[in-house]
Amino acid sequence: MRFLARSLIGLLLAALTAGLVGYGAWRATVAMQSDEGDGAPQARAERVHAVQVGVLEATSLRPTVTAYGEVRSARKLEVRALRGGRVTALAPEFRDGGRVAAGELLLQVDPAAARSDVARARIALREAEAEAGLAAGAVILARRDLQGAERQLRLRRRAEARQTDLRRRGVGTEQAVEAAELAVAAAEQQTVARELALSNARSRKLQADIARDRAALALEDAQRALAETEVRAPFAGLLSDADMALGRQINPGERLAVLLDPAAFEASVPVTNAEYARLLNAEGVLPSRPAVATLELGGQAASFAARLDRADAASGQGRTGRTLFVQIEEDAGAALKEGDFISVEIAEDMLDDVAQAPASAVDEDGEMLIVDADERLRAARVRVLRRLGDAVIVAQAPFGARYVLARTPRLGAGIKVRPLGPPGLGGPALASSDGLVTLTSDRRAALAALVAATERLTPDRKAEFLARLEAQEIERDVLDRLEKIEAADAGSGG
Repeated sequence: MRFLARSLIGLLLAALTAGLVGYGAWRATVAMQSDEGDGAPQARAERVHAVQVGVLEATSLRPTVTAYGEVRSARKLEVRALRGGRVTALAPEFRDGGRVAAGELLLQVDPAAARSDVARARIALREAEAEAGLAAGAVILARRDLQGAERQLRLRRRAEARQTDLRRRGVGTEQAVEAAELAVAAAEQQTVARELALSNARSRKLQADIARDRAALALEDAQRALAETEVRAPFAGLLSDADMALGRQINPGERLAVLLDPAAFEASVPVTNAEYARLLNAEGVLPSRPAVATLELGGQAASFAARLDRADAASGQGRTGRTLFVQIEEDAGAALKEGDFISVEIAEDMLDDVAQAPASAVDEDGEMLIVDADERLRAARVRVLRRLGDAVIVAQAPFGARYVLARTPRLGAGIKVRPLGPPGLGGPALASSDGLVTLTSDRRAALAALVAATERLTPDRKAEFLARLEAQEIERDVLDRLEKIEAADAGSGG
């Protein structure tokens, strides 16, 4: 029985195998006959790629040079002690970050000794002034005494002349003439003595005046020494590196703190040689240009008006490019601190007859893919003037033509495409300083239609996006999200 069963199973398997082989041979014969009857292979349909397109619109743009640097104060002062001693007075604001006003007392060294020196100098000055007064009076008296001696000499000489005349006429005597001559000689001696006394009085007055001036100078030195016991702020600003306490003994010239002027903040930013060349004017001079300084604070950006001021005098050993200094508006001192790392956007000259496009639309050789009237791609070479992050500015472009917003390896000249987007759609605009992008009415309508038709969003998210699209400007991150959904829908449809 077992032998019979095994024989039947073997026959069944052999029959099944023969049937399958015969069926395969029949299918192959039918296929060969079908190919021979058609005469030629059936042509496959051409694949059409869906691409996002924009329109190259001629416009005028003002690009910017973006650089990063450090904030520093162009006006700073090291607060140092001019006089040594014990600190007896200290301002409450004398600490790191303390804001002080111009002329405000920061600290004072013990002024007792300096005040005593001032008092002694005043006493010495009064003594010198008194001596000068006595010397001036002595000069006046000596001058009057000399004047009297000179009058007496004149009288004696007239008397001598009269006696001489009388003797010549025979009336006078020789004794009278001799007596008159002796009187003249005595008067001359008195005059000489009075002149010597006047000279001595004048010398005494000169010495007294010198002593008075010396005493006045000593008083000024003592008063200056007293004033130097006080350390005052020469201008309003912020204190840094302040380390002081009451009763501390300080030395002359010791550094006490650093005073920074927040109204004189500037940014030191390095740029490349190419960027520096774009900022020069036609004469090769670096002009003053408007700029915007931005500080990132915990995910929030604070922007301040600024202006390009100057370039560093030296490039520095081992460095390339140039270092620029940008003055920041005075009101920025409340938010900025020295040492902050900020970004600066410096405005260049206006560029005319240019277009703006996404960076993904242009390759490294400056080639773009243009959609012709037959909706096929052709290559067009443009001149790339600037690369600004995710956007480029191009010139010598076929203005008015549609172009592919994002090149991919599978796209090339001659490929059939299905453009997505309105015919008048332009490239994305540069984001403004507050992170908003201005949309054209056609672009806003296209995005609204996309949100309404897509299945990738929940009804609540659709309502949120539609509400945001009602405004003329939209946030950059929201626009990026919508463009990603648009690209995903286009890829699935192609």
